[in-house]
This record gives sequence, C-alpha cells and structure tokens, in this order.
Amino acid sequence: RLAFAAGPAAASNALPDTEIERVVTEEIGKALDAAEAGAAVAVRIDGRTLYFNFGWADRAERRPVTSDSLFNLGSLSKLFDVTLLSLAVQRGDIALDDPVAKYVRELQRGRDIRAVTLDQLITFTSGFSVVADNPPWWPAVHYDLPKFLQHLRNWRIDKDFARGRQY
Repeated sequence: RLAFAAGPAAASNALPDTEIERVVTEEIGKALDAAEAGAAVAVRIDGRTLYFNFGWADRAERRPVTSDSLFNLGSLSKLFDVTLLSLAVQRGDIALDDPVAKYVRELQRGRDIRAVTLDQLITFTSGFSVVADNPPWWPAVHYDLPKFLQHLRNWRIDKDFARGRQY
C-alpha cells in the first residue's frame, strides 16, 4: 500500500481530466506494481476533486482498490490526522475536548465511543483499539466503512482503563 501527498501547486491552466489521469497513472506506475499492490489517489485541482484507483486492496481475494477502500496507513496517517486536526483547532472549527460523535453522526447512537474525545484519539488514551492494532498487524478481519462504524458503535471500554490518562 502506498501513500503520496502534495501541497498547493501553480495554476493548472484548466487541464482536462484525461490529462490529469494520464500524469497520475504515469507517476503511480513508477512507484507501484499494480499487479502486486494498490493505491487510491485524490487530486484536488481547479476547484474539483478527481479520484483514481490502482491495483488490489486485497490481492489474495482479488478485490480491487475502489473509492470506498480503506487503507491501514500505519504511522504515516498520524501525521495527516494531527496536522488537519491542529489546523481545525487553530481556526476555531473544533475543540480537542469535543466528542468524536459530535462530528460522526453514525457514532451518536454508539455505546462507549460516544464519550471518546478528539484529544483522546490523538493521544491514544481513548481505550479503543481494533484487531490491526496488535500483532500480527494484518488481521483476518477486513473492515469496510459500514463494518468499521458498527464495530465502533458496539465497542465497550475495558472497565479498568483510565480513559484520558492511560496509553
């Protein structure tokens, strides 16, 4: 699995979608063997967002990457998450003490997940974990978004866990 990030660029002079797709496909082809791995790419340009998918989300199951594929990006995703969260806090759009369920409507009817705050998520003190958080790191269970939301809604915190204080 592969992740790329890019920042603002000069004006694109309204490149057609087909040209953007050609460039993305060419660049991904340099870094990814789509027969062996997969990638999902989003390009934000000229006020529009384009999505491109390559290779396999699960090669063994012959499940291709789609716009709905979820990727376990490991430690790399933390950089994106904390950066975006920090910017939103700085702008006053959200507060670290806000419960996650305030922003994810599907969690408002959940059990213990309703009390988990954004701060607890980014400091790993919420008590929540999934199978992929523990060895062997690649679980037999593969979550799509509806399954993951259901897992979150049903989750119960360990009664001895010191939420907000314990890693």
